[in-house]
Formats: sequence, C-alpha cells, structure tokens
Amino acid sequence: MKIIYKYPIEHVSNGSRNIIPMQKGAQILDIEYQGTQLTIWALVEKDAPLEDNEFVIFSTGHTDPLLDNPNLVYLASAQHHTHFLHVFKLEKS
Repeated sequence: MKIIYKYPIEHVSNGSRNIIPMQKGAQILDIEYQGTQLTIWALVEKDAPLEDNEFVIFSTGHTDPLLDNPNLVYLASAQHHTHFLHVFKLEKS
C-alpha cells in the first residue's frame, strides 16, 4: 500500500549533505519549507525496505566541485524569505 511521508532536511551551509532513510523506490513529490523546516514529501510503498538516500543542498551563487558530479540529480528549489536553496539527490553510481 502506498502512502505519502514527509522527511525533514537540514541546510547548514552550501553543499550541506543529508542522509535520509526512505523506502526503496520512493518518488519525490515536492520539496518546500513547512514553516521554518525544509521538507521532502515522497510517495512510498509503506512496507518497502529502507535505503539511505543522499541529498545535497546548494545556495544560489555558490560554487562547489560536487556540482560537476554526473550522479547529482536536480530535484527542486525552495525559497525561504529572500534565499533560494536548490536540492539535489546524489545517485549511487
């Protein structure tokens, strides 16, 4: 049975990495701020086994060598006040 779960994600600095256990095959639906908390919503198979997913967050106008990684997949951008954050998933190679 499928269900929508939400997962908090932290942005500490440019290039912040988050390892979030999610059900295998999770489909990312949206990434937005809920109040002051950056949050990922995903459609998941409720009883699927968990797997670690690595998410990386970048701020507009900052450089990082990881941005050149071909396994980095863009997911969404979210605005918090005057700042935009861009969330990527680092796919396993």
